[in-house]
Amino acid sequence: ARGRGKPRIQFNVEAQDALGLCGVVQRVPVALAAEAYAVDLAPVFGGGDEGAFDGLDFGLCRVVDARTATLDIVNSGLYEVGYEVRYRRRAIEALVRVVQTQPPPVEGEQARIPPGGKITLEGHFKSEQEVSLDAAPDIRVHFTEPLTGEALANLTLPLKVKARSVFSRYALVPSRGVSFGPLFVGTDKTRTFEISNAGEFEWNFAIQGAPLDEDTPRTAATSRPKTGMFAPRSEGKVTGTTLTIGAFVISPCTGTVQSGASQTVTVKFTAGAAAKAFMET
Repeated sequence: ARGRGKPRIQFNVEAQDALGLCGVVQRVPVALAAEAYAVDLAPVFGGGDEGAFDGLDFGLCRVVDARTATLDIVNSGLYEVGYEVRYRRRAIEALVRVVQTQPPPVEGEQARIPPGGKITLEGHFKSEQEVSLDAAPDIRVHFTEPLTGEALANLTLPLKVKARSVFSRYALVPSRGVSFGPLFVGTDKTRTFEISNAGEFEWNFAIQGAPLDEDTPRTAATSRPKTGMFAPRSEGKVTGTTLTIGAFVISPCTGTVQSGASQTVTVKFTAGAAAKAFMET
């Protein structure tokens, strides 16, 4: 067949003797009917918006964040069509799973697309590390004849996948702490350090004092001989956005830093009336 149609023909089967002496002794009418049809499937990406990416676009996300993307497959044909989702690489299957959400699939039955209807496939993406998927057709939807399970030749839907997962990144300047050097008793000095967002997402920060029972660089320092001049450690106290730990006042101690931006943090040290060495972590 070269096109759709339902051709019908009718003819007679006649029976007679081999020499034709008796003429036609029996005539049987025979009717033949056939149908030529085409499988008419069409994917709909991005809700049908013009210029939508022809695949699953999960966009940019943080590592371990979950993202979803959907597509519809419309069956404009006369008969239902089976389908199966296959992954070209195990690495892709570990990152992306495609499932049917509408109509809800029937457990234990072959996935099918009804005639004149559609299904919605939903892709789920999640990565435990930084990943970049650049529109490679690593997922394919294969279509089959439901009754026989036979694959429909030359009828495969490649699904491109776009996704990028990244870690949040930061930088501290100076990176080795803040040193005030020696001060006269009863005086104070102010220093600053900078927290920079070197990543692609905003993040929140909170500055806290280390637990009193936690080993810190100060712990190692106070365990050395002849170092009995250290002031005792104290728990931090937060008032608004200001953190006070012993002789140090840190502000702001909380905040949000946008991508590509930075936050300057001020640290004020006030020397007490007695000569002591101070260190907090």
